[in-house]
Amino acid sequence: MKRTSTLVICLLATLQFSQQAGVTAPFDYGTVEYEQPGGTITFNAHNSGDEFIWWFETDDGYEIVKGVDGWFYYATLDSSGEYTASTLKVGIDDPVENNIPLYLQRSTARLAAIEQMIQDFEDELLWGEEPEPVIPKDGTNRPSRIDEVTEVTLKVLLVEFQDVDHEAVSTRENIQNRFFQLNYNSALQTCPK
Repeated sequence: MKRTSTLVICLLATLQFSQQAGVTAPFDYGTVEYEQPGGTITFNAHNSGDEFIWWFETDDGYEIVKGVDGWFYYATLDSSGEYTASTLKVGIDDPVENNIPLYLQRSTARLAAIEQMIQDFEDELLWGEEPEPVIPKDGTNRPSRIDEVTEVTLKVLLVEFQDVDHEAVSTRENIQNRFFQLNYNSALQTCPK
């Protein structure tokens, strides 16, 4: 009983932390030198974001978009408030002369739509569907007994990068022990020879 209660509390805390931390995959390439097709025109830009929202900005503060033709264009907003390529090419056309706004921002409506996409993704990832509300049997705002939670499905994705040294063994047994063994200590695990 104590082990089951501890497990349920740990899993609920893990789910709560996952919701707060978010489950996106952020990237940040830093400032990189890019070149226009032909290789004679180069410029520096910073590309960062995640799978839902990104920013691609020149060193001097102009949002840019890479077109399907391979050219980099100064960004403008489309009808939904999202970045889209203008007709002005980075390093060729003068952004000041052509009234390209510095630090262009997506519209408030577009940002709200992106936030909703993130929330929908997290709900689907964490619950598989919209979670059913818990209806307590005793009329309170909580389940009447913790024993009423009978099954929890925990999805775990293990990724091993060949260029990263790590000490812990990523075997099925080790992962199960991390989640279900009391007083688990990863420092005591060793790599197989």
